[in-house]
Amino acid sequence: AEHSNTELEVDRKLLEEYIEKLTEQLSPKRREIFILSRRNGLTNKQISQKLNISESTIETQLSKALAYMKNELKLHY
Repeated sequence: AEHSNTELEVDRKLLEEYIEKLTEQLSPKRREIFILSRRNGLTNKQISQKLNISESTIETQLSKALAYMKNELKLHY
């Protein structure tokens, strides 16, 4: 059965809202890094300079944030 555009739009909206909710559940620093990377499009190097923390810390925090979100999404979708 084909999904209508409306159904797909609703699904996308619900998914975006859920990801937003998951973002809010991240620790403050991890959330900040995630938002700078994913929403603002900054590179790890730019985030590292902006927050004055190492690039390896940025990479670790991003991978932990993404692992958490992927795990939660698997449970609910």
